[in-house]
Amino acid sequence: MARVMLLCCGKNDVTQMQKIFGSVNVACETVTSYDAAYERIATDPPSVVFLPKPETTEPLIALRDTLKSKSPATPFIVLVPENKSGPAMEALRAGAYDCLAKPYEKLDVLAAAKRATTRSGRTLFVAKVTKRRRRDIPLISGLVVGLLLGWIFLKQLNGPPPRSLSLGSANLSGLQWEGRALWVGDWYDSTVTSYRLEKSLFPKSRRLVTENLFKMQDGQPILVCNTPETLVTIGADLKMRSHQRSVGLPTVQSAPIPGTDPTGLAWDGEFLWSVDRQTNLLYRHASDFKVLDTVKSLIEKPVGLAWDGKTLWVMGGMPLRVAQLVSVKDSYIWKGPYLVKSMLGEQVVPSGMSFGFGRLWLISGGNPVMVSSAVPMIEKEKIGWASSKKGKPNAN
Repeated sequence: MARVMLLCCGKNDVTQMQKIFGSVNVACETVTSYDAAYERIATDPPSVVFLPKPETTEPLIALRDTLKSKSPATPFIVLVPENKSGPAMEALRAGAYDCLAKPYEKLDVLAAAKRATTRSGRTLFVAKVTKRRRRDIPLISGLVVGLLLGWIFLKQLNGPPPRSLSLGSANLSGLQWEGRALWVGDWYDSTVTSYRLEKSLFPKSRRLVTENLFKMQDGQPILVCNTPETLVTIGADLKMRSHQRSVGLPTVQSAPIPGTDPTGLAWDGEFLWSVDRQTNLLYRHASDFKVLDTVKSLIEKPVGLAWDGKTLWVMGGMPLRVAQLVSVKDSYIWKGPYLVKSMLGEQVVPSGMSFGFGRLWLISGGNPVMVSSAVPMIEKEKIGWASSKKGKPNAN
């Protein structure tokens, strides 16, 4: 029978959870110790487990391992005392599907439980829907209106994120959007995290949810880029690597990078590009990472590189500016540069740059918040123009 297990929850939490799940006819089972929970999971696994955040992550890791071996389809959700990213990130890294902060709202609890169980292939509860017939509207008009409202609903539901998003870490070192997925490197922890952007009718509710946390075994990532087959990183040891998207991000191939100060990495749909602040050059790489072409950056001391589906965006200078590199037959043409107005604050140098949802996104190594600016707003700040031939840009 579908039920919720409440593990080591306080009396108030138990009462509140029983009331919330009772409203949708879902039973709650209260278990007061982890050992008792392990026995129940082995004999009669619940649909989902709720538990408060323990002082250390060891109990969470033990619970994760037990569920993985005894009931792989059962997720667990951690209750944290207040809305802080630190405890939540610890719980997510230990295997929690999601976290909820006090005070708990009924809809938040039910939505989290349903998301968790639906993703694992289980049905915890089914909402009752009563259909009404509209006799006063002709059938065709009703269908047209329904389709239009459905299109508007889906478009709003799949809308873009807010202009800024918190990533919960201040050691961010690489950034890459992949549809509604986001890849972020953390050089200090030697990790790459993939997030999923939640769908919601309201922009402020479109939050990032951790999908996977990969611990790298052979380097500290300072740049991250996704390609159709592999994930590519540039490490602090100045090596470019392609990785399988699995535990430990095992390296498929590696090669030394050109230059000594890499600041950008992007995939243009066919080739991998990197940029180096010291040499002031953009490099186009073959599949084995060999350099096929070089282009001098229009902007001195570039600090970011991104692909928008048609052109490469290069960021640099102080104050920050961006320019577009457009490929025309056998030549490259620069557009811009454009002034970027205080996206990260005065004198702050980005540590990662990406393009997504029609916006340029930036992160810095000392701030857990990712910020963005719409491309049309950037293009209004044009401060000059220059063009170049292939590999030999000449500023006018």
